[in-house]
Amino acid sequence: MGITKERIEKALKDLKILSAQIGNARIRELYRKPLEQFIKDTAKTLEEEK
Repeated sequence: MGITKERIEKALKDLKILSAQIGNARIRELYRKPLEQFIKDTAKTLEEEK
């Protein structure tokens, strides 16, 4: 079960849904952006390794 482009896109979509469900805006900002950046960095690293 590797990381594919589809799984990365789903992870970003799921993160957006999860952050929308979190009521506290400060908590949402603290966690959403670092996680989103991590997912994007992971995708970029995987593309470079190919």
